[in-house]
Parts: sequence; structure tokens; C-alpha cells
Amino acid sequence: FTRLSSSEHTYFAAPHVELLRQPFSIYRNQLRLSDRQLQSLGLGLDIGWTNQRTQELRAGVDLAHIRWNTTIGNDSQPDFQGNSQRARVRYSLDTQDRALIPQFGLRLVAEAAYLYETVGSPNTPQLYTQASYAHRFSLHKMFSPAFQPNPDRGHEVFVLAGEGGTMFHRNVAEPFRFTLGGPLRLSASAIDEYRGTDYLLIEPAILRRIARLPQPLGQSIYLGAAYEYGHVEAPGAANINRQDLFFGIVAETPIGVVTLAPAIGTNGERKFVFTLGKLF
Repeated sequence: FTRLSSSEHTYFAAPHVELLRQPFSIYRNQLRLSDRQLQSLGLGLDIGWTNQRTQELRAGVDLAHIRWNTTIGNDSQPDFQGNSQRARVRYSLDTQDRALIPQFGLRLVAEAAYLYETVGSPNTPQLYTQASYAHRFSLHKMFSPAFQPNPDRGHEVFVLAGEGGTMFHRNVAEPFRFTLGGPLRLSASAIDEYRGTDYLLIEPAILRRIARLPQPLGQSIYLGAAYEYGHVEAPGAANINRQDLFFGIVAETPIGVVTLAPAIGTNGERKFVFTLGKLF
């Protein structure tokens, strides 16, 4: 529910309930050791402020009961269940011009949190941020100012995306750790292959529009290429550094962004990427 204070600013309260049942695979050196299942039943309350256009600030508390069980294999880690509590403050800024493939603008999310009285984990401060910056330009226009591009093709979009988080190297339990791996999060690696308490991901990408869908759809089709670098740390484990490249077709559609691209990693990883949703 919300309480409107003016025509431009809104203060709100947002209670929520979560029921989650999600599979995870546990890997070591690209070998799949086990399959696990995370089950969580939780509730929480956020209060916050928004200017209804580009900014939002919220603070809240989440309470949950979780189960972390092995379903297949053996990764030498215990199963457990218990409670989790987390307090957090989150700020978001979005000046990008569109939700699918932005042509310009910045999207930023920054969060500070504290995990406490949580099963298998010490009390832990957490910091997390995610950002993407987009800028449209024309290579032809840069080298020939008199050039008039085809309105249906011929411009480029540069996107720089990144994210990172830290739990200050505290030895929190596996289901509460950050993960990397999977489409647009080290695309050549398996989904959530890398788990840690501290991580960094950097993804510069360039897209060239090659066609526009007919009206009334109006969305664009791009050729795209991106480089990804990821770094993951965890107590008692060797640091993980991964790099990969992916390239292929990126298309705006009425149901979201479709990506079709092979991805090649520098550590021998290979994947074919298919996504449906947002770009970064």
C-alpha cells in the first residue's frame, strides 16, 4: 500500500511473502558434484520513498525458514535447515530510456544489508551493487559527419554492465553466498557454477542494429558481442578468475529480449546461450 505525499513523491510500505523451491548444482573444477534443493518460506516488510520516475529508496527486514538438502551426488557438505534474518537498505536509480535494450542512460542498484541469527552463518554485513550504462553512437557518423544512416539500421549501442558484492570474507553458509555463472553472468560457464562471499563481474558489450521489425512492433534486431570477466572469493578456497566472449543475435520482441549466441571461455568452457528477458 502507499501514501501519496505530493504529485511527485510517494512514501510506501510493501509487505511481502515468499515461497521458493529452487534447484542448484554444486561444481568443482567444472565437475558437477551434486544437485541440491533450496526451499525457503519467508516474509518481510519494506518502507520507502520514490519520486515515481527515476529513484527509489527502501529499507526493510526479511525473515525466512530455509532447507538446504542434497538430492543427487555428494559434495561433502552437510544438509541443514533453520532460520535466517536480514535487514537491508536499497537505493535504485534508473535514467535509461527503455527497459529492453537501452539507447542511453544509467541504471544503478546499491544495497547495504546485515545477515544475522542465520543458520550455519556468523552475523555478516553485506554490500552489493549492480549498474549498467548505455550510449548510442554511429561509427559512420563519427568518420563522415555528412553521412545519413538508414533509419532502420546502422547505429551502434555500447553497454557497460557490472556488479559486485562482499560479505567481508565471512564464512556464511552456501545458500546465502553470491553466485556467478550462466547467461550474461559468465555465459560460457554453468548456471551458478561459482559460489563465494566476495565477487566482481564486468561486462562491456557492443551492439549494431541490423534491422527493425515492422510496425506496430517497431523493435530492433542487433548483432552483438560482449566480453565478461568474473572474480569470486570464498574462505578456505582458491580465488576463481574467469573470462569469456560471446557473440550473436540480440533481438527486441514483444515478450522481451531474445539472445542467441555461442560463448567461449578462456578456461575451456563452451556454451550456446539462449535468453529471454532483459539485456543485463
